This record gives sequence, C-alpha cells and structure tokens, in this order.
Amino acid sequence: MTHLHDAPPAMALALIVLAFGSVVAGYAGLPHALGGSNRFEHFLGAELRRSDAAKRRQSAEKAPSSTLMVGVRRWSPSAASRIAAFFFLKRQEAARRAGRSLRRRSTACLQHKYYVDEIYDAAIVQPIRVVSGARAVEGRRRAGASTAR
Repeated sequence: MTHLHDAPPAMALALIVLAFGSVVAGYAGLPHALGGSNRFEHFLGAELRRSDAAKRRQSAEKAPSSTLMVGVRRWSPSAASRIAAFFFLKRQEAARRAGRSLRRRSTACLQHKYYVDEIYDAAIVQPIRVVSGARAVEGRRRAGASTAR
C-alpha cells in the first residue's frame, strides 16, 4: 500500500453510527449552564450523592496518607527543577554525558519500536508454539498408535 485510501463502505457506515451515538450522548449530558437538561445527572443523582458521602468518609479516615501525597505532589516539581538547574548550571559536563547516554538509549528503543514485537513474541507467540508443538507431537503419537493396532 503506497497511497491513502478511503475506508470500505461497511467501515464508514459503522463510523457514522458511532459518531451519531456520540453526538446524542453528548447532548443528553449537556449541563444546564449550556442550555441542556443533563439527563445523566438526574439519572445518576442519588448514586452520585451516595458516592460523594462515601468519598468524604474515606478521606476523613485516610487523612495522614492523603496529606503526604499532596505534599509529594506539591514539592516534587520544585525538587526536580532544582536538580535540573544544578546539573545544567553547575555541572554542565555531567549534563552533556547524561544527554548523550539518554539519546543513545532512546534512539535504540525507538528503532526497535519500544521492543513491543519482542515482548509479544516472548510472552504470547513462543508459549503458543511450545504448547501447539507438544500437542502436535502427542497427536502424531496417538495417530501412529491407532494405525499400529
């Protein structure tokens, strides 16, 4: 295939149906502020209120850990920018070496398409081949035993 082409009619029809459904669902959930009736909110109202109450109870029970997470999220960008400033302003040669190393590794990773094919082959294809090969040998053995009788 050397050029672009349109989707076959069956696929185009499926895409049109999906697009129409998306538009209808969007209008059904349109908020009051935009002139809609937000039917999803009315339909799920009681469940959402129960869910909000449960979340408040859980957040009250997990206050120390959530406070820690808020702190980590709050201060980690600052720490990362300070480390970057240190490397790029004070230790420029170390930053250059790290950049070259990262460039080499990322180029290799991109050339091998994130090794997705290799992982798929090792995790899916090879186990299937091993199992199917063993079953084929077993089937030939059974076929040979049944003809020998």
